[in-house]
Amino acid sequence: MWTNLGKRHVHSTTRGSQKEEEEEDKDKEEKLHLSEKCERQLRSIFAKEEEKKTALRVGVDGGGCAGFQYTFALVDEKDVDAANDRVFRGALYPEEVKVVCDEVSFAYLKGSTVDYSEEMIRSAFEVVKNPNAEQKCGCGVSFEAKF
Repeated sequence: MWTNLGKRHVHSTTRGSQKEEEEEDKDKEEKLHLSEKCERQLRSIFAKEEEKKTALRVGVDGGGCAGFQYTFALVDEKDVDAANDRVFRGALYPEEVKVVCDEVSFAYLKGSTVDYSEEMIRSAFEVVKNPNAEQKCGCGVSFEAKF
């Protein structure tokens, strides 16, 4: 907060604003973020889908060369379990883009970003910037968890 004391300007941080910043940081950690490329690709897929899949399910399974591997699947609304799944909506297309994650997988994914990568040999969804990953394998499909 800036205060005008005569000609001097004093900046002070209040406990309230520090608490707000901490809560904001916690909110960022308690989410699964979607990149713009991810949102655009999902919007395109959902618009073309004949079976009308409505969400991308992101999960974590044991396996892969680093201990855990990411899983991705297009799912229908009926495959979303309101009691055990977290649902994240896109920032660009909140009504059209939805990503679903079960609670167990979310423990390994919270704070991560889901991206869409296009390379010469493949195009795929991928998890990037995972704060819960100690290291990942060369192909980026599997990771070693910090805990």
